[in-house]
Amino acid sequence: MEKLVDTGKARLIALETGLSNFNILKTKHVLETARVRPAVNQVELHPGIRRARYLPQPELLAFCAREGIHVTAHQPLGGRPVAAVNLNADRPGPLTDPEIISIASSYNKSAAQVLLSWAVQRGTSVVPKTVQAARMVENINLFTLREEDIEKINRTGEEKGTVRFLDPRNHIGFDIFDEESDEPVM
Repeated sequence: MEKLVDTGKARLIALETGLSNFNILKTKHVLETARVRPAVNQVELHPGIRRARYLPQPELLAFCAREGIHVTAHQPLGGRPVAAVNLNADRPGPLTDPEIISIASSYNKSAAQVLLSWAVQRGTSVVPKTVQAARMVENINLFTLREEDIEKINRTGEEKGTVRFLDPRNHIGFDIFDEESDEPVM
């Protein structure tokens, strides 16, 4: 975008830009080369839970915080996107996880409210997807989780590897989330 402005093909770009699904390696590359620093990185992010870690991304969250980049969580409830980008279609998501349901029950809240509250208490904004009016209302009625429940949600995910519900590597031919190799090379 900066080159388009330089050549006159675009008149301006926003004073702040954003990234989508950028890992630490790719974000570092942008920070090294861009004149306009990104203000936000929208990434798949949901809590780690016992036996199915899901995708809490604490390293990316900490890196973005150090760099002054806000993180927005897409798919904060897990999800089941199209098969082309869902290598984990057979894995249950965090909405049905017994630990999340137990925590939700203790507050008389839904699992979605627990997941969204957890994300917001970590300092991220959330973009939950629904077309149902009742769920939209539910999704804005968040609450403060007790510290021990936040710790339980954070701690229990460390037992197993990552579960990414949006993973296009088989669809596009490379792993956009690989922290060792910065593909595609331009």
